[in-house]
Amino acid sequence: MIMRETTDADLKDILFIEREAFKSDKEAQLTKDLLNDSSAKPLISLIAYVDEKPTGHILFTKGYLHSKSKKLMIYILAPLAVVPEFQKKGIGGALIQKGLDFLSKVNIGLVFVLGHP
Repeated sequence: MIMRETTDADLKDILFIEREAFKSDKEAQLTKDLLNDSSAKPLISLIAYVDEKPTGHILFTKGYLHSKSKKLMIYILAPLAVVPEFQKKGIGGALIQKGLDFLSKVNIGLVFVLGHP
């Protein structure tokens, strides 16, 4: 398995993964919108390939948690998608870990996960 940060050239593969994993265009469109949302940046978008086939994608987008005294930068993990034939093989967990490793290097201590329970 190869995991790496995505580029603009990966959009077709990202949308393929999202559609296959969720069996709809809803998450694919959400992902496309988030990738193009300047308020969500900097973001972390990672893609996984097995034998050169796109198999998994994860997106962490920036957000803020506000209180009266301070503003804390957080990240939101959503969506996480793995093509069905590659699920239950550790790809999703590996993408999560790689994303959290990136975030730990920039001193982000809080990540919220959104999605299906």
